Amino acid sequence: MKRLFPFLVFLGLALTACSENPLKIYKGDWGGTYTGAKDFGRLDFFVDREGALSGSLRSDTLTTGQINLTGKVDAVGGILVSAEVAGQTYVFEGDLDKNRGSGTWKAQADSSLSGTWRASKF
Repeated sequence: MKRLFPFLVFLGLALTACSENPLKIYKGDWGGTYTGAKDFGRLDFFVDREGALSGSLRSDTLTTGQINLTGKVDAVGGILVSAEVAGQTYVFEGDLDKNRGSGTWKAQADSSLSGTWRASKF
């Protein structure tokens, strides 16, 4: 019995740690920039506790006003986001860690519209 109690305590702690939501480290407000040869601008987004991403993009070259961003972050920080910009669907892919993220973006129909993005958690 003396050996069983510490084992049960350890097992309970281990199960609690395993059931913790891995997406919670990405939850919060993020902001950054995207750059490319033909378009560049600002990204601002929020990641919720389920990994759903929503926010806005502001192009400095192709459009005026804010463009909606929607996407998802997976349990290991992989990110996939899309936005409709001046008749083009931009796709942003990359990775987030606890405080920073980066990756690439491209327009689905025009391969000359592409580049990189970076963001930081506020």
